[in-house]
Amino acid sequence: MPPQTDSSSYKVFKPFTSIDNEKVDLQKYFGDQKPHDLGYNEAGSRGGDFLGFRLHLNKIYGWYYEERRTIAQSHNEDTNNKIEELETENTKAESKINFIISGKATPGIKGANNDLGIELNSKEDTVPFKERKIKEVQEEIRDIQENPKESKYIPDYNDDKNHKLTYAISLIGMIVIITFLWIFYSSVIYSALWREFKPSKNLFLESILYPQAVEEAFGRNFITGLGICILPFVFVVLAFIFDYFVQAKKYLIGAGVLLFAFMLDSYLAYKITERIYQISHTTFSGVAEYNFKLAFQDTNFWIIIFLGFGLYIFLGIVYHAFGESLKALNKVKRAIKKRKDIILQLENDLHKLNDEVNKYRNAIEDNKRKITAYRNSLLTTIFRFDALSKITDGFVLGWTEFQERSRKYERKKQCEEFYDNWLKSIKDSLVSVTDIH
Repeated sequence: MPPQTDSSSYKVFKPFTSIDNEKVDLQKYFGDQKPHDLGYNEAGSRGGDFLGFRLHLNKIYGWYYEERRTIAQSHNEDTNNKIEELETENTKAESKINFIISGKATPGIKGANNDLGIELNSKEDTVPFKERKIKEVQEEIRDIQENPKESKYIPDYNDDKNHKLTYAISLIGMIVIITFLWIFYSSVIYSALWREFKPSKNLFLESILYPQAVEEAFGRNFITGLGICILPFVFVVLAFIFDYFVQAKKYLIGAGVLLFAFMLDSYLAYKITERIYQISHTTFSGVAEYNFKLAFQDTNFWIIIFLGFGLYIFLGIVYHAFGESLKALNKVKRAIKKRKDIILQLENDLHKLNDEVNKYRNAIEDNKRKITAYRNSLLTTIFRFDALSKITDGFVLGWTEFQERSRKYERKKQCEEFYDNWLKSIKDSLVSVTDIH
């Protein structure tokens, strides 16, 4: 029978692939000899007796058992350590997932000062915080939209003006004034520079509001028609430029713009009144030529100046009101846009947190697969019967070969019968062990 060993403390595991060949250092027991040679030589030193044969077999078994137990123990300890490391990683990952999703630390884990050394995100890097912040910012937007005057989120929006109404009125006013200015100046410019006057009762009115101005200008040539369409906007632009310099408190430049506009208006008014004067006095002899002195005394001259000049000054005032109301409304728009940008960033942060959670979940699943593989690699038995029998077969073959040559047939038969029973008892006793130390 093989030597009895205490198997009550061996762990149940399956053989690991890398040591399936159950390699052991045979030199530790057999030295430089092969099992066959050792069997033959030992049989010779003992005369091939049965007792020596049985002792040697049991000794080989005990040595092999301890070798394999040591290997199995080392392998299983290393594997169990790897399993424990992976399980610890999963515990950490699950704690981080829980904190990111719920904003609450796993019981027993506070920040980085814990047994597992888990470093948790800050409270701001959690899903509940981001979602709560999004709701808060959405409430701020609603508050701004519903009552911008009283909203604490626009502290400088504190006047009692109805900016939306001012904005609408000033916009309509600008459109009306610009339209009139265009009609007025297209008529005035055409009348002053190109129109052929004919005697008429309403000659002055037709000079400043002439419906056929554009049509006749294009009838002359395309460049003239294009000029009549574009040149009136010069005066509109002058009104905007004047308001810009006044708002910038560059009054000297603003006065220069105003003087330039006045000179343009004066020139146009002079040319129109001159032509009206000429056609009105063609039937009279000895009439003085039209000059600035006569122009300054002509009511029509001043009407043309103040009608155009006054209108685009008024346009500047309306434009200023439009700009101020637009600024006030833009405060609301900017405040809302700022908060929408914050919401967009928070939503991006939520996507990143979800990606982080998915990363941890994938790592957990990957670790679980590794844990399963490691558990499957743990040894269930200390050694396999066929691995042991390959060694003992060589030893027995050498021993019985000596007996054969020594013609000790009875002892040979006794040893062979014992070996058969010994192998059977070994094979029958190879049950899965329950622990390996």
